[in-house]
Amino acid sequence: TVWTFTLGQFFGVWGVPPGDGCLGGYCSGHGSLLRVYADGKPVGDPSGLALTEHQEIVVAFGTPQQLPRPLPTRYAYPRGL
Repeated sequence: TVWTFTLGQFFGVWGVPPGDGCLGGYCSGHGSLLRVYADGKPVGDPSGLALTEHQEIVVAFGTPQQLPRPLPTRYAYPRGL
């Protein structure tokens, strides 16, 4: 059987499913935000993000100044992966 797994399921394995602006103990507030990007684009609901082959996912927590720059949009996987 072929399954499509989500980012929420991935984090749920560790008991930290994303939701309500939080991921585990990291919650948006006091100037810090939880942000999730897939292939360089913001993700509205990270728990529902379907995981696909060679997808570049960035989970960032902090202030806007702490966001990675440049934001990764893809990774050069070795041939055959």
